[in-house]
Amino acid sequence: MYKAFISRNGQITHSSQVFKYREECQKWVEEQNFDLTPKQISRTKALELGLNFSELTPIIEDSMGHQIVYYMFPAADSLEIRDVTNEIQLENEAQESKEAIELKNSLQAEIRALNKRKLRYGEWDQSKFIAFIQSPLIKDLERALSQASFGTYIMLAANATEFYSPAEINQITSKVSAHVQKWKAKGVC
Repeated sequence: MYKAFISRNGQITHSSQVFKYREECQKWVEEQNFDLTPKQISRTKALELGLNFSELTPIIEDSMGHQIVYYMFPAADSLEIRDVTNEIQLENEAQESKEAIELKNSLQAEIRALNKRKLRYGEWDQSKFIAFIQSPLIKDLERALSQASFGTYIMLAANATEFYSPAEINQITSKVSAHVQKWKAKGVC
């Protein structure tokens, strides 16, 4: 993935969108008409522009025994086409982590409310609640969720039918699956 950066006087003035191929990026640059070509100017023109001759590159041509001096005037803009694949990957990883933590917190609150509702409305009696608390599966589920290890969480959740209905499991795991699919498509998960 490539991105073009146009600078003037050392400051980035324009940047392109991200392109998959360098050639697409170069085409964008050409379409923008930036001043990227040094110009050949005469001594007279250089004087008119008030240029410092020590900063210009002289070009001496010999035309039929006459020496003609031109100066190369630098382009106003400079171009850098940069491979931004790693930068994008790092940004995506940071964003995925942020969203994973937000999802984890949201799911923990949702599951807590679901568990309280089951107790309050009698879906779980005292023995069912104790079995829930002591369940190695539930401990593993909680650990996977607290670490935002969503692939593991989805696999374990499918086995939690002793405590949750298939609809309740699906309600939670569908949110997790959506997150995983979104970031898999971006090459993160």
